[in-house]
Amino acid sequence: MPKLRFPHPLTLLVGCVIIAAALTWILPAGHYERREDPKTGRNIVIAGTYRRIEAQPVGPFQAVVAIPKGIVDAASVIALVFLIGGAFTVIERTGTLGRLAETLADRLRGRGLVVIPVASVAFSLGGILMQMQEELIAFVPMLLLLTRPLGFPPVTAVAMSLGVQPLEQRSAR
Repeated sequence: MPKLRFPHPLTLLVGCVIIAAALTWILPAGHYERREDPKTGRNIVIAGTYRRIEAQPVGPFQAVVAIPKGIVDAASVIALVFLIGGAFTVIERTGTLGRLAETLADRLRGRGLVVIPVASVAFSLGGILMQMQEELIAFVPMLLLLTRPLGFPPVTAVAMSLGVQPLEQRSAR
């Protein structure tokens, strides 16, 4: 029996674009009025202002063109993730990152639960003070190197990078 493999990420992304474009032909179009929140400076939806508007379905050409447009719009974040990922690859290939994570895991053995709030606070501060958002994705492999030896599931490393504590935590070994 052949083993099922997870599809390539680009296949998943293109599939999501195709599904989203197809849904523009099916789902009714609507609009909310928005206003700027003076406290946060963000545009927020005004409750109770939803109204239906004329549908503007996305055709196949528009869907294909949306992919490079999205890449251009997110170029700064993509470049930063590539640079950080490349730097981590160099550090990982030299063995430095693995030795660092191994040393930290050895020193934290028996006190592994301390890692979750400390890392969550550190990443939260990065988000608050340096406006880090999607850039944190590149740090997940490093957190995985730290959390695996401590007995945590991979979702814990992802949650720590987001600055939140997961609902389910396994006790540290």
